Amino acid sequence: MPFGFPRQRPALDPAWRPAGSGLASGLLTRGGASRKAIEGAEAALGVSLPKSLADFFEQADAAEGWVAGDYLAMWPMEELANLNRLARVAEFGPGLVAIATNGGMEGFFFDTAKGGFLSSPMIGLGYIESTAIGGTFDELLAWLASENPTSGEALVADPTRFGFVVHEVTPVLFGGSPTDPENKTLVPLAKFAELVGWWNAQVGNANSPDLGRRRS
Repeated sequence: MPFGFPRQRPALDPAWRPAGSGLASGLLTRGGASRKAIEGAEAALGVSLPKSLADFFEQADAAEGWVAGDYLAMWPMEELANLNRLARVAEFGPGLVAIATNGGMEGFFFDTAKGGFLSSPMIGLGYIESTAIGGTFDELLAWLASENPTSGEALVADPTRFGFVVHEVTPVLFGGSPTDPENKTLVPLAKFAELVGWWNAQVGNANSPDLGRRRS
């Protein structure tokens, strides 16, 4: 569970609705992306999104919340191309398109070359080995549910936190603590993408002597 995203049942604004049924029922959305927005993102990215992903975006844009015990924060379709540009995804993960995070430092990507989805730390993209998930968006949801299953009452996210990401002030890859609350901060999504791009540029920098050394 990412820092800053508590498991709770807030008073829900009626503008929010479940993003779907089954594993998607813990995700909240205000509505779907237009076909024009999806086609515009595809044109800007120079890719064709898989049907399973495009269909989900058309049903539930910027969906965010819980998939079993794991958090998923989908990126808004109208911002998808710009967020990938800010995070410099094409530079550090050629052929990948970032589509979501776990509300923190783990990202989810569509692999245009292999036609499937994968998970990778946002900082360390192309440096740390990624994890293959599956070929469809439903398989991504199933993978999340299997990683951290829950029992009992379903979890519901707090929409007041939507659009923010838990960022590590000093990333773990550069020696930051993965557990110290003082090393965590909430930042807006666009700022997070910009920070990801900057930190990934430092991975191969000789001025990063602590690369790979973790502090508890």
